[in-house]
Amino acid sequence: MHRRCRITECTTPARPGRRLCSKHQQRIALYGDPDFTQWTVADPHDVAAIIREQRPAEGLTRLERVQVAQGLTAHGLPADEIARILGVTPRTVYRWRSKARTDPQTAQDPTQTPAGAHTGTQRPRQAYAA
Repeated sequence: MHRRCRITECTTPARPGRRLCSKHQQRIALYGDPDFTQWTVADPHDVAAIIREQRPAEGLTRLERVQVAQGLTAHGLPADEIARILGVTPRTVYRWRSKARTDPQTAQDPTQTPAGAHTGTQRPRQAYAA
């Protein structure tokens, strides 16, 4: 019998001989907080400063990088320059721009996924011919 992870509302079994599941153990080791994710934390002051100064930045969360890319795109910077500032590939900037064009609501809040989109947590269903 496996015990459950000690984090409130986590239903994942703890690793054998441990009190935490792998996900929460990794988050604590990396960030010191079991509930931290890079898609939920953004400092608006950092984002505004990077957009204003157009300077390279390190240590940004995913959400901050997307928000900076959106701001720099609005200022008319090319994808290559945005990629250099954020430390990502130009292809990543093009994907973020494409996603913002196809789903304006996700562009406002990058943490949301479009309705019916595959989030990676479940396998998509396949249609079988009868």
